Amino acid sequence: MILRTKKMLIKGIVEAWKSNYPYPSVPEYQKIRQDLVNTKPTTEDEIEKIIGNRSWTSNECDECKEDVEVVMVVWDKQDDEIATEVYICRKCLVKALEVSK
Repeated sequence: MILRTKKMLIKGIVEAWKSNYPYPSVPEYQKIRQDLVNTKPTTEDEIEKIIGNRSWTSNECDECKEDVEVVMVVWDKQDDEIATEVYICRKCLVKALEVSK
């Protein structure tokens, strides 16, 4: 398990976009890529302005559905081929610990 923060998502936006669209054939994706490279955004607002939404910086907890600053990423590995990521915020982790007492 690892922690994932909005700061990490923002810092890695250029590489994430390049990885998702390595050879963009759609001019709009190419423009977004170039805008991300040129502006090096440092906030969610800047990324939203370039991409058009906040999905690339969303850090939503799978339990409470809140978009939070930090989530714990836990993998439920079913076999060698498939691993499901689960994102849990601090509030829900604490709640789970309280329930387990």
